[in-house]
Amino acid sequence: MAKILEESYKKVKDTIKEGLNGIPTLFDKPLISLQHKYILRKRFKLPIGHRLSKHEGLCKNVHGHNIVCEIALVAYDLNDNDMVIDFKKVKEIMNPLLNSLDHCCLLNENDFDDIKHLAKNNRKYITFNGDPTAEVLTEYIYNYISDKLPENIYTHSIRIWENDNSDIELIIGDNI
Repeated sequence: MAKILEESYKKVKDTIKEGLNGIPTLFDKPLISLQHKYILRKRFKLPIGHRLSKHEGLCKNVHGHNIVCEIALVAYDLNDNDMVIDFKKVKEIMNPLLNSLDHCCLLNENDFDDIKHLAKNNRKYITFNGDPTAEVLTEYIYNYISDKLPENIYTHSIRIWENDNSDIELIIGDNI
């Protein structure tokens, strides 16, 4: 048994070569891509208002947050520019959504009085099927970004901080 293991080890060892920047390669593919993944994170600051109509405390009132939204993207290989994706490209992908949320009031679609008031006064608002909690907002952002990413880049997670001490993170599927 020891002899078989020794021969197998020798075959693998002979197949491993020194690749680019000293990263070992196996069968001309960097070992790092077989064992690791890259996670790119980009944060955005965004002022929003919302009301949680089902909340029993003060959050049932319209109020605002200067939220921080973090997008984490996964790739197993780098692109032709040796990047997961350019940070500028992530911003370009996110800008239409960020512009729509900027200084916007987020409401439950059943919050008829507030919707009527905002519409009548030509104010910016978005309605959700349910209360616009940070959890719901992470799903909203995921649904927006998921089909806009280049091939071979996946959403790892979406994180929202309502303040310095409180955040929620949506981790997507098996990309962890």
